[in-house]
Amino acid sequence: MEAATFSVTDAEQRRLDEFLLALRTPCRVEMGNDSVFNSREFETEFRSRLLTQHCFVGTPLFQESFDSAFFAACRQAGHNVEPAPPGMRFWDVIVDGRRISLKSSKAKNLRRGLLHISKLTEAAWIQDCRTAAVRRRKT
Repeated sequence: MEAATFSVTDAEQRRLDEFLLALRTPCRVEMGNDSVFNSREFETEFRSRLLTQHCFVGTPLFQESFDSAFFAACRQAGHNVEPAPPGMRFWDVIVDGRRISLKSSKAKNLRRGLLHISKLTEAAWIQDCRTAAVRRRKT
């Protein structure tokens, strides 16, 4: 396959240089050995999309952009991906027949070593608890 030759403006060349720099931002990657997502195809696609959002666009990573990156990485790695219908509660995507709930946060105060549970009341099991005593016991 021959590479296409493009003429670019100075501004376009600056964006291309910035984009490539963003994609090459160093980051440490840790993947579970037994994870179904532990593949080079998934990791490189997911990382490049997250770096594009975070380093090139420079905006916070919201749920929609995280989901989009995850879906694309799954497809690139050969997984069957079925996004949940709009308004679906409790799960966001079916990957190879398995329902998965993806969670991201807009919080600006995320810190290593601190787990902040803000979505506990969205869990199906807790919504089934009709009294505070039952919620306390099951929590």
